[in-house]
Amino acid sequence: MFQRKLDQLLVNFRSETMQEFLTAKKSLGIEQAQAIDGERRRCNTMLGLKQTELETLRENLAHKSKQAEEYSIRCEIMAVWCSKGRTIGRV
Repeated sequence: MFQRKLDQLLVNFRSETMQEFLTAKKSLGIEQAQAIDGERRRCNTMLGLKQTELETLRENLAHKSKQAEEYSIRCEIMAVWCSKGRTIGRV
């Protein structure tokens, strides 16, 4: 009788221990998945912000390049007129 009760207690202890272990393992898996999802969302948000910033910088660069080209053409035209003015002044 004592042996049976002892065996029954051991079986119950093992069963409860395994159930607690599996429950803890499941909750850790869920927490890990949530942490990974949160990190993924954070990284995707940062990526979106950087892509927006990159697009803005690209547009600004195009605008500044166009403006620099326009100023360069104006300088060349002014240099030609200045040269013509000197030539006329010498004559």
